[in-house]
Amino acid sequence: MAPNCIFQIDNLSLPWDFDLKFDFIHGRSLFHCFSNPVHIFQEAFRTLADGGILEMQDFIFDFRSPDDSLKGSALQEWSKLLDEAFKSKGIDLTCVSNYRNYFEEVGFEDIQQKEFALPVGSWAEGESRKMLGHWCQANILELLDAISLLPLTTCQPKVMSLQAVEVLLERVRHDLQDPDIHAYLQVYV
Repeated sequence: MAPNCIFQIDNLSLPWDFDLKFDFIHGRSLFHCFSNPVHIFQEAFRTLADGGILEMQDFIFDFRSPDDSLKGSALQEWSKLLDEAFKSKGIDLTCVSNYRNYFEEVGFEDIQQKEFALPVGSWAEGESRKMLGHWCQANILELLDAISLLPLTTCQPKVMSLQAVEVLLERVRHDLQDPDIHAYLQVYV
């Protein structure tokens, strides 16, 4: 590890109190972490050295499909329920689409943004897209319980029982592995 590389665990929703300026700040998959994402951009801008870079890699938590294969699926139902649960706590799971505005609002210049569709599962054409889809599917399967249990049993307007959430998640697991469901997430870098 480089001598100037530092890893630190902290609460980014509080003011950042570092003794040094950063050359590079990287954030990934933070879409669900903050009720005030602009604060993160403000603090990053404030703590970057002149010429420093903030890189954000995130996806919009809104499953899409190039066809109607998501319609009526458990994956679509789960996504909607999670969105409602997080919204009840002031967190917008689709705020990633505003990242460019946040960069501009706090003073960043020379903003570069790339968008692409990340397949969920190996349904997409091409070996690299199939591999990306497989990894995305594996990641979602791994985080299902962690991102679902607390919000769906405590936060949403219609609180679900633990048993109901577990049944829903089993259906979602099935949908995630169904090659006839052509889901993708929009990614912003």
